[in-house]
Amino acid sequence: MLSFVSFCESSFVSPPALGSSAPSRGAAAAVSMSGVTRNAGMGKLQAGYLFPEIGRRRNAYLEANPDAKIISLGIGDTTMPVPPHILAGLTEGASRLGTSDGYSGYGPENGVAPLREKIASSLYDDKIAPDEIFVSDGSKCDIGRLQMMFGSGVTSAVQDPSYPVYVDTSVMMGQTGEMDQATKQYGNIVYMPCNPGNGFFPDVSKVKADVIYFCSPNNPTGAAATRAQLQSLVDHANKQGSIIVFDAAYAPFIRSGDVPKSIFEIDGARTCAIEVRARIGGRANSSARDSFAQSALHTARPPVLLLVLGRSTRSRSTPASPASASAGRSCRRSSRSPTARR
Repeated sequence: MLSFVSFCESSFVSPPALGSSAPSRGAAAAVSMSGVTRNAGMGKLQAGYLFPEIGRRRNAYLEANPDAKIISLGIGDTTMPVPPHILAGLTEGASRLGTSDGYSGYGPENGVAPLREKIASSLYDDKIAPDEIFVSDGSKCDIGRLQMMFGSGVTSAVQDPSYPVYVDTSVMMGQTGEMDQATKQYGNIVYMPCNPGNGFFPDVSKVKADVIYFCSPNNPTGAAATRAQLQSLVDHANKQGSIIVFDAAYAPFIRSGDVPKSIFEIDGARTCAIEVRARIGGRANSSARDSFAQSALHTARPPVLLLVLGRSTRSRSTPASPASASAGRSCRRSSRSPTARR
């Protein structure tokens, strides 16, 4: 027998004591509060998540100005139908699950082996081994999960401006202080200015942090770091013993030959970097992930994504938090998301 218990943050009505009668209709019911303390980090978040807030303001404006032409800078979404070759693969994969021979049950926790092998060869030219690749339900989800590995005792650095998930997950994990209302920045987060004055690349020599989140091409600036810039970032991380979480979600948009599509193109990245990737393609529910992945193996352009963590087994040359040190030694995987939306 399965039992389900639901908890809510608000107060609840206490049930009557055993043997007593329930309060009559209209009578004031006894109210008590749960003694469970909410994660204080959740209370530090400001005005909710950015993208729902943008959506609310957009909808409110359109309601008041129905003829307005708006260019929304909110969350990205797909706008075109699923391509026929991807749709055919999805249909075929789902149909196989309805047969005795084709039904597979739960797939491997790291993703099906043939897909991971194809990811290693097609996206990384076999510089990354298949057993270092983890197929997940989205790169944004993975960034949040990585916070659990790092814990609350680390200091994180983020590009400024940057995608909101890096800061928000750091806040929820309890890594930060309160927000400074004058600067709109949290304490204990290192903000790396990226603006026209510095070519949208920070002075990494001044960055002192356990975990450095770096997105290239960047969201929202669109700037892509050069090979020399990324080499300086990797060299700095190795020197001070930091971990780079490299967000390559937009790498498929890169067309310039001198702009790396992966941090693992850079010498030294294997000892300090974790890469999160999101490949543009079809849309899939995470519960159908393995069927979707299997069908992707038979398409010219796999519609699934991955993320890779580099190995880090060296001794640290400079002090850092224990959480950061143990995380660096254990980084061996990669994650990949099925849609461009993250």
